Amino acid sequence: MADLSSSPSSGSPSAAASWSRDAAEGLVARWCDALLARQIAGTGDRMLDGAIACPACGVLHGRVGDLAYPLAYRWTRTGDAKYLRAAERAVDWTEAAMRREDGGLYNDFQSQWWAITVFAQIALGKTLLRFGDRLPRELQERWRAFFRRDTDFVVERFDETFVESTNVNYPASFCEAMALAGRLLDDADKTARARSMADRVMKSFLPDGLLAGEGAPMSRRSPRGHAYVDLGYNLEETLPSLLAYAELCGDGRMKDAVLASAAAHAEFLLPDGGVDDSFGSRSAKWTYYGSRTSDGLLPILGALAKAGVPWAVKAMGLHLALYERCTNAAGLLAGGVQYDAAGEPACVHHSFTRAKSVVDVLLDDSLPGRGADAPLPRETAYGLKPFPSIGVALAAVGPWRVTFAGGDSFAQGMFGLRVSGGGPSLVWHEAVGPLVVGTMADYAIVEARNLQDLRHERTVLSMTPRIEADDSSSSARDVDAEMAATSAAGAVECRARGRLTGRDGMRCAAYELVSRVDGNSFSIGGKCDADARFVLPLVATAADRVELADGRVRIRRGDAVVTVESDLPFELAKTDRGERTFSPIAGFLYAYLTVPIRAGRAFHARIAVG
Repeated sequence: MADLSSSPSSGSPSAAASWSRDAAEGLVARWCDALLARQIAGTGDRMLDGAIACPACGVLHGRVGDLAYPLAYRWTRTGDAKYLRAAERAVDWTEAAMRREDGGLYNDFQSQWWAITVFAQIALGKTLLRFGDRLPRELQERWRAFFRRDTDFVVERFDETFVESTNVNYPASFCEAMALAGRLLDDADKTARARSMADRVMKSFLPDGLLAGEGAPMSRRSPRGHAYVDLGYNLEETLPSLLAYAELCGDGRMKDAVLASAAAHAEFLLPDGGVDDSFGSRSAKWTYYGSRTSDGLLPILGALAKAGVPWAVKAMGLHLALYERCTNAAGLLAGGVQYDAAGEPACVHHSFTRAKSVVDVLLDDSLPGRGADAPLPRETAYGLKPFPSIGVALAAVGPWRVTFAGGDSFAQGMFGLRVSGGGPSLVWHEAVGPLVVGTMADYAIVEARNLQDLRHERTVLSMTPRIEADDSSSSARDVDAEMAATSAAGAVECRARGRLTGRDGMRCAAYELVSRVDGNSFSIGGKCDADARFVLPLVATAADRVELADGRVRIRRGDAVVTVESDLPFELAKTDRGERTFSPIAGFLYAYLTVPIRAGRAFHARIAVG
């Protein structure tokens, strides 16, 4: 698995304005074959046969029935019956092990959560819609019975109380589920339900085009009036479901809203094909390509391409290339670019969810294969672009792309999920790719079995640059910080004032952070009223040479050198794995740099790439 620094960057001639169907077919084949190699068979136990053994988590993930769709696709493409047999076993295991007495499905053995039944219904519905007439009659009838049962359950349980209290991805998925049911069951009532729910979801589109609602309930706003937005969920699940609904039901109003929203979300796509969700309301579950349990954003990029958006085909190619770099030697899609470098196995969840979205684009013969060699929105050095609806500002100056996070909308009600305080949550440079990729203030498994435990890290640290005191109070937790970003004379400056905040939410010592990005460098400095330290985790694999000398830090990555100059000397912290630490959220290895700062004394650090 290659380092992300080897990926196409802004202006690179290798960043072709195309995507490869052959490459996409190859990915689906590799992922499906890797999953089949881990499918349990021959035990005679219905609670085991058909499940997928996860080499990373050591558990049987409950949603593998969704594999019916990509495996049926592989069967139709190759004629090899092993794929259809594997699909049938996966669905039968789901029926035996995950089916609830009330007709729904469990998320997994460790969770009572039932709303994921809507995703199973969609996967089986798309399988029947696309391939039903080719299936053996007995299998088709059995799967139609499962589909009808799932549909009835979703109709019953997605009532007013649930819809008013849940995240927006579920009502959006309900729209697609009912649209499929209307088509497959020839049921006008289900189509009407889809349209009615779509009218409700329309209210979640914000004036800036982003989609609110990933912080239950959908209408919720933070104490400071910010919307709950998660790029991973929106791009990979909610918008694709709304698009599928709109096309099945001929809802032009919704399709126009989805395309406009997709273009707004695309402001956060990086020139290497990555997704910047460093600030997201559900940031515990994101990777560099999206949220852990959602399906993928390729269908949304494909819709933009068909609508004539000039950079969309290029974005598809870049994102597919990122999938390639995240696919390990065993054929499984990992939760980030550097899992292999960190010695961490890949969880099967990424492969069986993303395979569905890649199949979606492969089945769309109307998708253009090539497009204009136009820059992605974030490839353009536009200066400053604020998103006040979420308390985030983007900077694009020269080769630098920086995200400043100062919002207070985070799901689950946990302080640890927060990435705020007015500092940078992402710093990216066109010569080396990601330098700073921030993660939640306090790592936690917030959804059992939906996040991956690590083998080589006892303590997962926050990767967000921050001021931090010995009592662990941190600027990254301060959701009440005042942040102001301005642009002048070809540079962007972001100033933040706040108070270090503890895990209990108590605010204490005052701090200031001042960040500046110009064409030559990114700099950050500030001060704190108490003795503290400044923490600056920078992406660096074991192969990247990190040198501390003459008061400078140099990180040699390939032919490039990242230099950090500071008026106070940085130290390279020792962690569980030595001189690097790993985040399973973003999927990167880091050199964890710290520098002590005295109460009231200002500090300053400058990062340059040469």
